[in-house]
Amino acid sequence: MDYKIFEDAFSHNRRSQEHLVNLLTTRADTAPQFALFLGAGASVTSGVKPSKQMVSDWRRKLFASYKGADDYSTWLSKQDWFEAENEYAILFELVYDQPSQRRAYIEKAIIKANPSWGYAYYVSLMESKLFNVTFTTNFDDLLNNACYSFSNTLRPMVCSHDSAVSSVRVVSERPKIIKLHGDYLYDSIKNTSTELQSLEANTRDKFVEFAKQYGLIVLGYAGCDQSIMDMLDVLVRSENYFRNGIYWCIRKGTCPGRRLQQILRNDRVFWTEIDGFDEFVADLSRASGIGLPQGVISPHMSAFQRSKHLLDERPKTRHQVLLSAYSDTHEVYTRIKSALDDVGLSGWELGVKDDAFMELSECTIPFLRCLSLMEKEKYVEAYKALKPLTNDIKSTFSRSAWIRLIQCLLRQKGTATEVRAFLSSAPPPTWQDSSHYLQRSYYSLFLCDAKEALTFAERSLELNKGQVAAKVNKTLAYYMLRDKKAFEKALKDINTDDVCEQYRAAAYAMSGDLKGAIHHLQQAIVLGRYSASEACSDVVFRVLWSLPEFEAALKPFAQGTSLKYPYKETCPMSEPEKILHAFIAKSKTLNPSKQKQHNTNKLKHTAPRKNRK
Repeated sequence: MDYKIFEDAFSHNRRSQEHLVNLLTTRADTAPQFALFLGAGASVTSGVKPSKQMVSDWRRKLFASYKGADDYSTWLSKQDWFEAENEYAILFELVYDQPSQRRAYIEKAIIKANPSWGYAYYVSLMESKLFNVTFTTNFDDLLNNACYSFSNTLRPMVCSHDSAVSSVRVVSERPKIIKLHGDYLYDSIKNTSTELQSLEANTRDKFVEFAKQYGLIVLGYAGCDQSIMDMLDVLVRSENYFRNGIYWCIRKGTCPGRRLQQILRNDRVFWTEIDGFDEFVADLSRASGIGLPQGVISPHMSAFQRSKHLLDERPKTRHQVLLSAYSDTHEVYTRIKSALDDVGLSGWELGVKDDAFMELSECTIPFLRCLSLMEKEKYVEAYKALKPLTNDIKSTFSRSAWIRLIQCLLRQKGTATEVRAFLSSAPPPTWQDSSHYLQRSYYSLFLCDAKEALTFAERSLELNKGQVAAKVNKTLAYYMLRDKKAFEKALKDINTDDVCEQYRAAAYAMSGDLKGAIHHLQQAIVLGRYSASEACSDVVFRVLWSLPEFEAALKPFAQGTSLKYPYKETCPMSEPEKILHAFIAKSKTLNPSKQKQHNTNKLKHTAPRKNRK
């Protein structure tokens, strides 16, 4: 039967893809209504050799041992198994005698496969509980690999052997993957005609149990296994099973075999024409309002989350190997976090929509080009590469691009006027938050504009009273304004036990205590909360940049590279900062007996000039 004849004969139970998608996305509650049945066709775009290609290869192998006079076509037409529905199973057994040989062949056929777009979208559907039961005849681990690769939370129960199936509970919310024919890791996989005639007892019973609760969506499966088709044929005859129906997805232009057409004659079995597994699952995801999983849309976020739990706090042990591992990896943790901040993705959540993914694709190249140019200290070129990204105020990258553009300007000599003009330009309303004003105060400090820095720091604190970084900026602004009373009060506010080490280090630096600043700065770096490169570009440590002791303290954390001070020449210290710098440079050379007296009087030495008596 050709496809046209099939269409006409089964037009009564044909359903459009839109109809099927509507059924799947219309639910009274969050409980899944259907289980998914995956066949070999779902894995072709993932790199698994198609069964048709396997059959073609096996035909050639058998013909190679033929000693007769017929050519290949004539010989092939004379074979009983040629174009039979179970040709795959017959040939597999003829070419490979033993189960271990067949397992080795399957392993070689799937070893280089990687989950396709369809599997990536299906992970999102599972996370959203549109599906939580998947039956499959496939030997590969593509679905399980996709769950672990693309999701930080989805950990399905995989049943690859008959003995493991009986313990699976239908009502369990944990996603389940049930392999009806086994896994390529076992010699007991089902491939031959004899093996495919029946399912193992536990597997069969569990399939029947699930059939009482779920409808069935079939994807990528031609229906060539006698055991499964016999079981389906029996179950669909009873109203107690598949109450939501069976919807068989058939690739466009593909005419089903005899057994599948027999199943399709049942009133509760429907067929839907689709472009393919990847395309159908992508369309279903879009219609459901579900985007790609986090591991695809933001792989660096996934990497960050996987490492974060190890580095959130120092190991509570004295074991040197663990402590050394913690110290060695904190820099990697910091780099991942920095990369997230660089592209403005640190706040992204699961379920990012496809339009955001497209924006990510369009913006990543110029953004990364800018970062690369900045690394090479080509700030003019970096500015030109990134400027267009700030034009679209709705862009995910807009805020981060705005910050990087200011950095490019600050790192060029003689551009203070341009920076002020850029800062004075009205930012988009969506940026008017605590973080935005914190950035404004930060860059005002670079320009030695203490009044403006104080204004923005206070505005940041009005929106977020717990913004310690804004408190640090406010303290430095008071120092630059020579307001001793306000400075000491603000300094006391940030030098408390409940603030992070880098903020405490900033407080010590502004107090003129080099030893204390270095100690807490090193602690912050060891704990993974700060990095040496950040210290070399943070304005609150500007008074320490020129001190050899400061560089010597940070050098062990520089991973073998030289420390760079991008703002040292372009953003010189204010006059009050110069006085503090001179005091620190002088006091660190004093004899221990005189150090105590100077520590007592250091605020007097650095006090705002107008408040001195």
